[in-house]
Amino acid sequence: MLDDLGPELLEKGARLDPPEQLMSVARAAHLPQDPHRLGELEATTLVDNRELALLQLDGGVDDPSVEGVLREKKLVLGARHGAKGYTSRPRMGALETVARIVMLGGSPERASLVAAMRAAFESNTGAFAPEDSWFEERSRAFWRDAVTRGRFGRHVEALLSSEDRAWLGPLDRAHRGLFRADGRRLTDAWSGAEYAVDDLEDDSRAELEAAEGQLFDGTVVAGEAPPLVVLLPGAVFHPPHATAAIGPVLASARAAGAPTHAILDGLLRMERTLRALSRVKASYAYRAEALSLEAPAVRAVARARK
Repeated sequence: MLDDLGPELLEKGARLDPPEQLMSVARAAHLPQDPHRLGELEATTLVDNRELALLQLDGGVDDPSVEGVLREKKLVLGARHGAKGYTSRPRMGALETVARIVMLGGSPERASLVAAMRAAFESNTGAFAPEDSWFEERSRAFWRDAVTRGRFGRHVEALLSSEDRAWLGPLDRAHRGLFRADGRRLTDAWSGAEYAVDDLEDDSRAELEAAEGQLFDGTVVAGEAPPLVVLLPGAVFHPPHATAAIGPVLASARAAGAPTHAILDGLLRMERTLRALSRVKASYAYRAEALSLEAPAVRAVARARK
């Protein structure tokens, strides 16, 4: 059917825009897969002999930019209704909002507040420095804590878009847990809550795939419109050989009525101890006696916020 059209595919009625200069075509293009309809906006890939070899057509978009839904090595010929330029707005999700908040945290005028928040985080969970092998992981965990428990987004709220500000409430109510992953289904070993994750960054996805069933300290945030669950970056994975020792610690914490942040902060201190003392067994680092249930001091953060 389409073979018979040949060059007529470039006519207006076929809903495909012609190139600025028409090159000779040896023969009509072949469509090995269902093109859905002729009104698509993606061009075909070029093969060596200058024929148009269309391998796959996805759903069209009313935008001349190469959208995230388009596969690589695809072009856009033109937009319907005469739309030109980059008309799509940047994605506004929890992950993007967190990234923008963290970026704003790097400004000099907020350095003292960030330093105070980091000092409190290190007091709760253990110190970390650039020379430590766990520095990058703990830095990401710090910012996860800062944008949720620390509500750092409220300090830069005036600089955020309305879409980003809509995520501040969910970030304030984010759920921190000691999770075990089964694919994208997370079960909190501390509270028993279960979540089916809809969105997460690539690094977190790779970590979950490599550590399925392993306990990790993570935070999820729930959106309402549309309903979705997002796993925030900055998870800290406890070593697999520590899982057996973590069980008695959790039991002791439940008996003492420990709050969530106190038990999870304590476990992060234990994880840091195990890393710092390479010859120490997990059963020594992870023990109920090492769990402090006292509320951490936050005076430095309070002074910085005034």
